[in-house]
Amino acid sequence: LALLASLGSLLATSSLDTLTGATTHSDLDQDLIAQGLANMAAGVFGGFPVMGAIVRASASIQAGARTRAASVLHALWLFVAMALLAPLVARIPIAALTAILLVVGVRLLNLEGLVAMWNQSKSTLGVVVVTALGIAMFNVFVGIGAGLALASLLYVRRHGALRLEVQRVEVASQLQRGLHMQAPEAPNAPEALDLLVARVDGPILFINHLKLYDLVEGPPWAKLVVIDLSRVSLVDAAGVAQAGLCWWAAR
Repeated sequence: LALLASLGSLLATSSLDTLTGATTHSDLDQDLIAQGLANMAAGVFGGFPVMGAIVRASASIQAGARTRAASVLHALWLFVAMALLAPLVARIPIAALTAILLVVGVRLLNLEGLVAMWNQSKSTLGVVVVTALGIAMFNVFVGIGAGLALASLLYVRRHGALRLEVQRVEVASQLQRGLHMQAPEAPNAPEALDLLVARVDGPILFINHLKLYDLVEGPPWAKLVVIDLSRVSLVDAAGVAQAGLCWWAAR
């Protein structure tokens, strides 16, 4: 709960800076300290944990709020409503409160931002949609977890691309051209050595290790296979096993 409340408050604060067009960013450390003190005080009196929410902040901005006094007055009006107007508040239909929340939620949608996100990065938009659907259909934990999982997979896929460069050469013929040796068709010319040079670039992970099979071409098989892994930045357990299989197949 502490982690979730901290993340929610930080997101709300960042979003609030965007909504207000503030030239200077809010002090996130101060926000977390204030929230921690508030939760400690709430715990002393048996209250529930609290967190910052962009819904209330955006409603205040749309009502004309521009200073920090809006949050204080917001808490004051809630206290008055609970202490003095509880019987009247209890008579408000749940459907009416739901409609208010829906209106506020729709106003939070930045359609222009979503269209721009669609044009710039469809994967980022997918993470946003999955997170929103998870929160709406299940709960906050499921939505954030699904969004983080999808974002992690997309990150690994984007930065974990495995690039292969395969070149098949005849060593003897290249040496002859470089050293001005006699042509291969001469009676005493050395036999050409069939060589396959395979260069691997990128991390070898569980999501791309099967691509290493492309290094071993056949049939016909090359007599000598050289696998260059000097540009490989990371190899996990699945990559190690797959590289061993490719080495065995090349032999």
